[in-house]
Amino acid sequence: MDLKAVAAIFVALFGTSLTSAAAESKVCFSGVCIGATLAELPPTIKWEPFQVSPKNALFRGPEFDTAIPTVLRAEPSVLKQLMAYRDGMGNIGGLNQPVISALKNVRGSCVNFQLSGTFYSESHYLTKVTVRPYPVGNGQSQEFRVSQITRFYNDAVTDAQKAQLQSSLEGQFGVRFGAGGQPYDDRNRINTTPNVYFNLGGPTTVNVSEPYATQAGTQNPDVYRALPGCTNQVKVD
Repeated sequence: MDLKAVAAIFVALFGTSLTSAAAESKVCFSGVCIGATLAELPPTIKWEPFQVSPKNALFRGPEFDTAIPTVLRAEPSVLKQLMAYRDGMGNIGGLNQPVISALKNVRGSCVNFQLSGTFYSESHYLTKVTVRPYPVGNGQSQEFRVSQITRFYNDAVTDAQKAQLQSSLEGQFGVRFGAGGQPYDDRNRINTTPNVYFNLGGPTTVNVSEPYATQAGTQNPDVYRALPGCTNQVKVD
């Protein structure tokens, strides 16, 4: 199925484009919102350091030097900036301000590429942010947006603390949580509304991910391979 057919089915089912569904989301933590572009991320965030490593001694394949150029489409100078932040397996190690600045100049990805970074909120809650590329229009271009946010409320230990946190979150997100942390109703499943999950077991966490509409609309690899420079062809020799 070609990209135009995928896009047509997506609009017919959900009445929205791949990017508009993400753009309408306004569920936020510390100014970081689901569906936000890289330019909309607060520049004041102090991203936690991640490990930048030389080539792992046990990883001898050429992928260490080709992992990033194979997946991302950008000018060589931009790819070089990103490769300075590789982990031992040749992938980008995480999000920080230099990586975000470089990603703004990436035209897109040939696959559903995801990258995460962490920071501490004002109240010292560890918060994990994941971004990925969203096809724009007919897929000839892409833009990176926030697809998932997870916050860890490690000081919510007692039942009273968890109940207080749950009440505050229900007011903030406009949902009422039931057993297992899932909302009682299905408002979180509306096309342009993020999916919210409140975990009371173990470390208390809140996970907010992109709307189901955008998840469903980007499962087909052809959505990404429509980007110029990507291909469906597999070389034999």
